[in-house]
Amino acid sequence: MIVSKNNRTGIVIVTLDKEGERSFEFFNQLCADRFLDVSDIISVPFHQYKIFHFGSISLKEPSESATRKALELAKNNGLLTSFDPNIRQSLWKDTNNASSKILSLLSQVDVLKVSHEELVLLTKEEEVQAGVEKLKKYNIPLVIVTTGAGGSYLRWQREQYRSLHHVSGT
Repeated sequence: MIVSKNNRTGIVIVTLDKEGERSFEFFNQLCADRFLDVSDIISVPFHQYKIFHFGSISLKEPSESATRKALELAKNNGLLTSFDPNIRQSLWKDTNNASSKILSLLSQVDVLKVSHEELVLLTKEEEVQAGVEKLKKYNIPLVIVTTGAGGSYLRWQREQYRSLHHVSGT
């Protein structure tokens, strides 16, 4: 963990409606993660860890270069790489820009977790399995797609699809 003396930690408030749909409120202007620098990453002992997890909020400079360097170092050190893009319209003026940045990283990802909306944005496919099929070219071992109250879909090792349905009260 890197501690910033100059910037605070961002906060995100997530609320669910009766149907299980999420809404987000971000309090992350001028927060520390937005100012992560490559020089902060170089000293991280990646060889001591097993997993590197990241999201797309850090894919804007100056933190984008640091995120890409961290991903490179994670892969070089044999870490499992996990990516949850968390694309939020309020954080990206241009979602096409977000998509292209995210797509440029997918071939380095071992686990991808996307919402149905994010899958549509990335693949232009409304149907979950068709969208997941389009992601095959990136050779991502595990793809998880959440669909709110509809449950989640998983693709493991390219050939297996499994639907998990939401159970009320769990």
